[in-house]
Amino acid sequence: MSKRKKISRETDSLDLRDGFSGQQSPPGSRSFGRRFFVGLLWFSLVLLFSALCVGLVFIRTMPLRYDLNVGQVSNYDISAPHAAIDQVRTQHEAEIRAAMVKDVMRRSDKLSEQSLRRTRHFLSIVEYERDGLRALMNKDSEEKNRGWSPNEDQLNSAIAALQPTLLRELNINLSVEVAGKYLEVDPGTYDYISDRILNIAESLMEEPRDTASLGDGIETALRVFDTQNGLFSKDLKIAASVLTQLLDPNVEFDELATESLREQARQEVLSAPVMIEKGDKIVHIGDRITPAQYQLLEKYNLLATDSIDWRYLLTLSAWFVILLILAVFYLRSQRDIWADWRRKMIIITALLIPFLIALWIAPLLPLAIPIFFAAIIIAIYCDFTSSIVLTTLLNLFFLTLTGLDTKVLFVGTIGSICAALVSAGITKRDNFALMIFVTAMGPGVAAGIFSYLAKESLSQVATSMGIAALSGGLSAVAAIGFNPLYQIAFNALSPIRLIELSHPSQPLLKRLFIEAPGTSQHSVMAANLAEAAADAINADALLARVGAFYHDIGKLENPDMFTENQLGSNPHDELSPEESVTIIIKHVADGIRLARRNRIPDAIQDFIVTHHGDMVQTYFYNKARKIAGEAGLPEPRIETFRYPGHKPHTRETGIVMLADSVEAAMKATGIRDLKRAEQLIRQIIKDKNDQDQLIDSGLSYQEVEVIIRAMLQVYAGQFHERIRYPQNDAITAQKR
Repeated sequence: MSKRKKISRETDSLDLRDGFSGQQSPPGSRSFGRRFFVGLLWFSLVLLFSALCVGLVFIRTMPLRYDLNVGQVSNYDISAPHAAIDQVRTQHEAEIRAAMVKDVMRRSDKLSEQSLRRTRHFLSIVEYERDGLRALMNKDSEEKNRGWSPNEDQLNSAIAALQPTLLRELNINLSVEVAGKYLEVDPGTYDYISDRILNIAESLMEEPRDTASLGDGIETALRVFDTQNGLFSKDLKIAASVLTQLLDPNVEFDELATESLREQARQEVLSAPVMIEKGDKIVHIGDRITPAQYQLLEKYNLLATDSIDWRYLLTLSAWFVILLILAVFYLRSQRDIWADWRRKMIIITALLIPFLIALWIAPLLPLAIPIFFAAIIIAIYCDFTSSIVLTTLLNLFFLTLTGLDTKVLFVGTIGSICAALVSAGITKRDNFALMIFVTAMGPGVAAGIFSYLAKESLSQVATSMGIAALSGGLSAVAAIGFNPLYQIAFNALSPIRLIELSHPSQPLLKRLFIEAPGTSQHSVMAANLAEAAADAINADALLARVGAFYHDIGKLENPDMFTENQLGSNPHDELSPEESVTIIIKHVADGIRLARRNRIPDAIQDFIVTHHGDMVQTYFYNKARKIAGEAGLPEPRIETFRYPGHKPHTRETGIVMLADSVEAAMKATGIRDLKRAEQLIRQIIKDKNDQDQLIDSGLSYQEVEVIIRAMLQVYAGQFHERIRYPQNDAITAQKR
């Protein structure tokens, strides 16, 4: 068999409403019908509760709506209900930033080549006219470089030919002075000047040049040549006027690159949009509504319409359903909680109280939401883990009420953890002061840390800390005040209540000690066994101990009919087996009546009704069979000898059933040896398992092995023998 195989199987329940009569509930359709009805009832309640919660949040979070149109004068100051992007202003800023981007110009090879061709053509025209001038001067090629001194008539004639040619072919208008300079310089100087003009043009056209940079480039190039070659500086000056007419800008508009840069500028603005913060005025009294303001009112859903915001309602419903499903799945994994309707009602009310308060206070002071109340109550009546899981889910739902405020989520989560830690397992009323202190300090410090990290001002940090701490403290005080109400309304058990019930001064325990001392001693020993066993498997040890104290209180009705309280004769010797077993098994129903009369919580009553389960009282049954056989009568009905209880349905009640049987058997057999004790314990567990008594307890075979070891450890301490003192030291030993 598997180590973790559960000793569990669905069984028919017993009808215990009339003093635990022991009659079985009708099987079949009635049992199914009852379960179906209960399931349908719970489903209807959950559905109604969900619709109520979603509806309340929907109504509470919907802002006021205003009947306004474009051009209409507003009679209201309207503030932004939550932070949002101002799309209109953001888009406007983006377009302004894009317009500020200058046109991107790129170098054009075609335009560059055009300027260079003009330059070469210019030089060729000048060279042609110089050749003509040379002919006029009747100079042969050998004398070309020996002297160049045209007379005035020759020079004027050459100028007259050069000017119209340049104007016609290159649209260059040279002054007489500049044209004369090109013609009158000697060939060597001209060659230098023409080479420099061509070099400068080629150099300038290699780079992208617009009008401004082209002029600056010509000036800079001529200055460089002037500095490096002072001999021809006066002659190079004539190149300036020519280059400015020959060279055109060699750049053209790059539409694709320009649009790319402008789009980049737009995206920079859109990535850090203009924000409307929560509470900012978007419309003032007396404002005439502009299209931009109207668009904002539409965006915030602040315009009066007859339609319901179905998208928001469906989103809110989906979020609630998701959180509800997570809560249900978690609770179903917690078998003890899921099977106990009282605990479920405690959880529902503990979550509902801060929820209803949050509906009112969240829009005003979100940090004041008293979610810590739920954390404390659930931790006290369930456990720490359930408290954290359920309050975290509630915190997530509160995001819908706080405008997705992460500070509230952070403070609520940290504060709930602190509250649950200090509340879970609290066993003394003296600890209430500590609980209040920790529950106040936890959210207070958390709020301070979050505010500081968010770089809020010191006044904002102090305010947040004060509100959160006050909320935590008041939540703890309210939880303490509600604690007795939960115990009365749901007959619930807290650790403090369990401690009180275990005190010997409790009326039933005092009566048991006085009127049935043997049963009292048996109960105390069973409690020790149950506590050790429960602690070993991480069950509720305190609940198991207190349940063991009360499991046999029904014997107070007839204490002398039970062997542990008998000092001499046994009354059962004078009774028939049927009469004896009626008295014996009646102590279960008597115990329930006593418990109800003394307002003992239902969780403790479970131990009374389950500590014998529905087992058969074999001693009297076998005795009745023997008598019937000797008298030749039919065998007695076995149901007459069956206990009228339920099988244990929790690990704690299963442990107490074992502890009760083990302790009774150990007393009856007088075993003082651990090996024989282990054999006896295993035999008892086998008998219980053979009769399916532990099948609903949730105990696994592995846990049963741990329980056996824990019980043997208890008996190991009990079997330890005291030191035997000499007779003459008897008085000294007594003093010790």
